[in-house]
Amino acid sequence: MDFSADGGATWVPAAAMTANNAPSPLVALADSEYSASYSAYLAFNNSTADRWTSASTLPHWIQIDLGVGNEIIPNRFRYVNLNSGGDYTLKDFTIQGSNAGTFSGEQVTLLTKTGELTQPNLTTITYTI
Repeated sequence: MDFSADGGATWVPAAAMTANNAPSPLVALADSEYSASYSAYLAFNNSTADRWTSASTLPHWIQIDLGVGNEIIPNRFRYVNLNSGGDYTLKDFTIQGSNAGTFSGEQVTLLTKTGELTQPNLTTITYTI
């Protein structure tokens, strides 16, 4: 997953994440992780070989903190759909942003989608916010 604030010319995070807190100042958090093999940062590592997967709790959420001074107002969101062995298409989701990172009422909803159709494996899906 990544975001753009300039119509898709530049995508954030620019560097692939290698851990939930690397490279600095990026921090990836999620409601849960199915196992260490499916850590939150894998949603932001620019690889189609692996992915973040949450445990069975609902609702699921994932967030990325870009670090102080790196805030953006995104106008694009994209992800690569991984359907191998199952349907992992984002079907119902909301993208929210927060400069505080607490998501306790200060957040702004940027995009909401429901009933999205299953996409073929390794399809890049881009949304305009």
